[in-house]
Amino acid sequence: MNVLAPIVAEDQVTRSEMSPEAERWAGLPERVDETVSKLWRNPEHQGTYERTLCALVRLLLPKVGIEEMFDHVSARSEKLQLPDVLHAAATFGLIAHEMPVKFGKIEPRLKSCIFLQKATRFGKEPNPIIVLDIVEDDSARSIVYYDTVSGTVEVADSKSSIFRAKGTAYFLRKQNADGQATSTFQRKATKYSWFRALLTRFNKEFLCTVVLSLFANVLTLATPLFIMLVYDRVISVKAVDVLPMLIVGAVAGIVTEWAVRSYRGRIIAWVAARIDWLVGTHIVDKLFSLPPVYAEKATVSSQIARIKAFEAVREFFAGSSFYSVIELPFVVISLMAIGFVAGPLMLVPLVMMIPFLVLYYVMRKKIAVAMRVAAKVGSMRQKFLIASLGHIEQIDASGLTDVWQRKHRSLTGREQIARVHLTWLSNIAESIAQALLSMSAVVTLTFGIFLVWDGTISAGGLVASMILVWRILAPLYSLCTSISRFEQIQNSVRQVNQLMDIEGEDVQHAGAQLKQLKGKVEFDNVVVRYSLDSAPVVSSLRLSVEPGELVVMMGESGCGKSSLLKIAQGLYAPHAGSVRIDGFDVRQLDVRHLRRNIAYIPQSPEFFTGTILENMRLAKPDATEDDIWKAIGEFSIAAEIRALPLQLESPILSIKSPITLSALNMARGLLKDTSLILIDKVPDFLLTGMTGTSFKRVLMRQHGKRTIFLVSNRTDLMALADKVVLMRQGSRPVIGTPAEVVKHLHVHTKSAA
Repeated sequence: MNVLAPIVAEDQVTRSEMSPEAERWAGLPERVDETVSKLWRNPEHQGTYERTLCALVRLLLPKVGIEEMFDHVSARSEKLQLPDVLHAAATFGLIAHEMPVKFGKIEPRLKSCIFLQKATRFGKEPNPIIVLDIVEDDSARSIVYYDTVSGTVEVADSKSSIFRAKGTAYFLRKQNADGQATSTFQRKATKYSWFRALLTRFNKEFLCTVVLSLFANVLTLATPLFIMLVYDRVISVKAVDVLPMLIVGAVAGIVTEWAVRSYRGRIIAWVAARIDWLVGTHIVDKLFSLPPVYAEKATVSSQIARIKAFEAVREFFAGSSFYSVIELPFVVISLMAIGFVAGPLMLVPLVMMIPFLVLYYVMRKKIAVAMRVAAKVGSMRQKFLIASLGHIEQIDASGLTDVWQRKHRSLTGREQIARVHLTWLSNIAESIAQALLSMSAVVTLTFGIFLVWDGTISAGGLVASMILVWRILAPLYSLCTSISRFEQIQNSVRQVNQLMDIEGEDVQHAGAQLKQLKGKVEFDNVVVRYSLDSAPVVSSLRLSVEPGELVVMMGESGCGKSSLLKIAQGLYAPHAGSVRIDGFDVRQLDVRHLRRNIAYIPQSPEFFTGTILENMRLAKPDATEDDIWKAIGEFSIAAEIRALPLQLESPILSIKSPITLSALNMARGLLKDTSLILIDKVPDFLLTGMTGTSFKRVLMRQHGKRTIFLVSNRTDLMALADKVVLMRQGSRPVIGTPAEVVKHLHVHTKSAA
C-alpha cells in the first residue's frame, strides 16, 4: 500500500494548471523517465527509488551521461532500495547527511534532498520525494517537489497535508576530494598512512568501545568480589541471611556486564564489516584506476593477493586478538582491585608481566623472519605453478613432465618446511605463555597462603585475587599467542598502504573532457621503446589524420603497430613526442572519458561470462535489441544468432565458432557511437568468404563518417585506405597513399634483390 497515495491525490495538479513555481521544472519528469527507461528496460524494475536516483543525478550532476550512470548503478535486475540509492550517489561523489525534519521546515539551502515521510502504519515503507525548490515571500511558503510515485512535479503549501508531515531528509552535497581524511592532501598534513587515515572515520565508534570496555572491566570485579564476600561474610561466620542479597548483586553485575560486552561486540562487528567493505572496494577501485603498466607487470595471482591482503585485518577486528588489545590498558583496574583486597599479592602479576613482554618481543622477531621466508618460498611455488599450467602442452611435447614435477615437489617441500618452522615457533610461544600463566597461578596461590596464615589477607581475598590475576595476564597471554596474526596484519596494512600511495590515472590524467569527438588524430614525432635501455621500435612518426579518413598500418610483428593504437587511447605514453586528438594532447585529457569515446577492437575477442546481449552492451549500455541486431547483421551472422534457442539471451560461451566470436567482436566495436575506431589486427579467417566481404563493405560504409585505424598486412584492405603507414622497426615509418607505399615496397624489394 502506498502511504503517500492520499497526499498525491490531494495535492496533484495537471500540467495545464501548473503554478509558476513548478513551471521551471516542467521538463524534469520527462528527462527522469527517459533515463530510467534506458537504465532499467524492464518496466517492473522502474520503481520509486530508480526515479529518485535518476532525478538526483539529473539535478546535481547534469553532465553525467548514460554510460557513466551504467558504470555506477549496480543490480539493475533488482529493484533499488534507499541504501542502494545512497551508495550509488556516493560513487558519484554525493555524500548524504541524514536529519529528522518536518517537511514544511526544510531550509532553502538544503534543497535537492530526499524526504521520507514517517511511516504511518507498521511495516509499511514510505515513498521518497525530492525537494526541488523552496519559494518564500512575506506571507507564504511553498515547496516544489518531485513525486517519485506519480513521476510529476508538485507544489505543497501550508494547506497541504504533506507540508505538515514529519520524516527524515537526506541532504546530498558534492564531496570535496581533498577534504577526505584519506586524500593525499590531508595525509600530507596529518602524516598518516592511508589505513590510519581511514580509521579516523571510526573515531566515535572506537571511543565508544573504549568507554564500554572501561565499564565492562569495572563490572568484571563483581564476580571475584562476590566470591570474596561469600567466603568472608557467609561461610566463615555462617551468616546465611546475607547470601540472597549478595547473589542478587552478583547476578545484576554479571547481567549488566553481559549487556555492555554484547553492545560493544555489536559495535566492533559493525566497524569490522564497514572497514572490510571500505578497504575491499577501495582496493578494487585502485586496481582499476592504476595505469596499465602496473597491471601488465603484476600477474593475476599477485593482483588477487592484493585483494585478499586485507583478510587478515578483517579477521583481526572480528576476532579475539582485537579484544585482547582493547582489554590490555584496563588491567590497571584489576591490579588496583588486588591491591585493595590483597595488598602485597599485587606484586605477583606485576612481576609476571615482565616475562610475558620479553617473550612477545623475542618471539615476534623470530616469527617475523620465518613468515617472510615462508611467504617468499610460497610465492616462488605459486609463480612456478601458474607458469607451468599455462604451458602444459609445450612441457608435454618437450618431454619435460618429470623434470617439472620434480621441481614442483622441491618447491612444495621448501614451502612446507618453512611453514613447519613458522608453526613450530608459534607453538613454542604459545607453550611458554601457557607455562607462565600456570606459574602465575602457582606463585599467587603459594604466596597467598602465607599471607592468609599471617593474617594479612582473608581466604576470600586470596580466591578473588586468583581470579583477578588470571584476568590481568589473560590479555598478555593472548598477545603472545597471536604474534603471527599481528605480523600478518602489519604486512597486510603495509601492502594496502603501498597500493593506495600509487597515483592512479584519475590523478595523473585528471584533464579536460572532449564534448564531442570529431576524429582528427595527429602523431607528432612519436618515439616508442619497449624499455628505457632498448632501441626504439617506432622512430619519429609524424602523421596527421583528418576526420573520416581510413588509415591502414602495416609492418612485421613487433614493430609497434598495436602500441601506437594503445598510445592513442592514453594507455601508454610515448617515449618522446606527442599524440593529439582534435587538437588536444592526450596527456591533457581525461583518459577514461577519452576511452569511452573511442571504439577499440582488440585482436583477440574478449568476452565475459554472460549473455550475448550483455556482452554487446558493454560497448553501448543503452543500445536497444534492434541496434544490436543491426550491428550483428553487418557481418552476416544474424541468422546464426537467431538460430540459437535464446537468441541474444544465449550464453556467450555457447558460441564455439571463432569466426562468429570475431564477428561479434567487430560488431560490438562498431555498435559504439564514436567518431574514432581503432581496429587491431583482424584475423585472416574473418577476412575470407562472406564475413570478409561483409567486413570490407562495413569499412566502405563507415569511410568518411568515422576515422578508422586498421592494423593489417593485406593488400586488399590497404587498397581501401586514404593513408598507409608502413612500420619498420627502428626506422622512420613510410607514410603515403596506397599507390605510393606499393611503389616504395617495389623499389625497396628491387634494390634488395
